[in-house]
Amino acid sequence: MIIFLRRQTYPFFSYGRKNDRSIKKKIYIGFFFSKRNIFAAFNNRHTILTQTYIIAGSCFAAGFIIAYIIHLVVKTKLSKALKSAQGFLESEKLMKETLKKENNTLFQLRQANEMELIKKLQEAQVLNKRLDEDILLLQRSNEETEEQLRITQPELHSIKIKLLEAQNSLARYKGQQTKEK
Repeated sequence: MIIFLRRQTYPFFSYGRKNDRSIKKKIYIGFFFSKRNIFAAFNNRHTILTQTYIIAGSCFAAGFIIAYIIHLVVKTKLSKALKSAQGFLESEKLMKETLKKENNTLFQLRQANEMELIKKLQEAQVLNKRLDEDILLLQRSNEETEEQLRITQPELHSIKIKLLEAQNSLARYKGQQTKEK
């Protein structure tokens, strides 16, 4: 906003008014394009100012366009990164579900194997118990047979005992030889 101060003088004749009113000040308030300067853009002395406005306006518009392009590029990159992250997240969820299913399957297989091994262990324990009982019965039977052999044929019994002692001695010697090697 530009304020114009202008002194205006009236003619020498005052139509009966006093001299103090002969010089009056008037203040004109106007904008850049006031009545007097409406075609200022076409005058030579205002062309520099007009060119400055044109350059400033075009720089502002160019800056706005560049900023908008940068904004679009950044937005595009962010949307691509977001899609990539969402795809990665989806693939991770699928992998997690797959691993969960595999873990469940492996856990069921492990439980089945454990149950099978427990059954085999129980069967082996039952068989072991039966074998122990059979061994005890055989030992009793051998003792009874040996007792009868000792009573009825004492010489045969003494020869049998010497044979067992000789076999035990041979087994000890073989064990000692293998330890020395």
